[in-house]
Amino acid sequence: MNNQVDEVKAKTDIATIIGERIELKKAGRNYKAICPFHGEKTPSFMVSPELGIFKCFGCDAKGDVFSFLEQFEGMEFPEALKYLADRAGVKLVKSNFGAPSEKEKLIEVNESAMRFYNYILLNHPVAKKALDYLINQRGLKKETIEEFQVGYSPESSYALKEYLVSKKKFTPAEIEHAGIGLVREVTFTTDLMAA
Repeated sequence: MNNQVDEVKAKTDIATIIGERIELKKAGRNYKAICPFHGEKTPSFMVSPELGIFKCFGCDAKGDVFSFLEQFEGMEFPEALKYLADRAGVKLVKSNFGAPSEKEKLIEVNESAMRFYNYILLNHPVAKKALDYLINQRGLKKETIEEFQVGYSPESSYALKEYLVSKKKFTPAEIEHAGIGLVREVTFTTDLMAA
């Protein structure tokens, strides 16, 4: 894996990645800019394409292209590595050490729920009226619905719970932590109904 990190780093121009996010100005062999990590009026943020690093002489932020994306975009290292590898055309070999990060697990749960709702809208009879409305009255094309993963949530949350727990093997705690509220069945007594 370390060889792949080095390969991605070697094939990535740090000035290009940073320059897509902040305005860089040439300063000899390096670039300078107003630091994106603290407020300043004169540039103290330097980028060295030759060394593949950045450093701010005002707030002491420093690092390589991965740490820049982690600090600027809020990415975790695996996410930054995948992003840069895709750009550099490096095919990453998945390693089996360690489980997915908490953030990756949350994304996975939410993406599974999104795909479920999209499938329901496009393929299940319960969503036929909603699909007809979107296509005939709102003018959406089926391709647009697929591309933007527009979905339909049936009245019962049991189907989503069954899909996420039984089929996708997520735990109820992971589902709840991902912010997907599965409605629990509530039994009302006559007193509550009268209130």
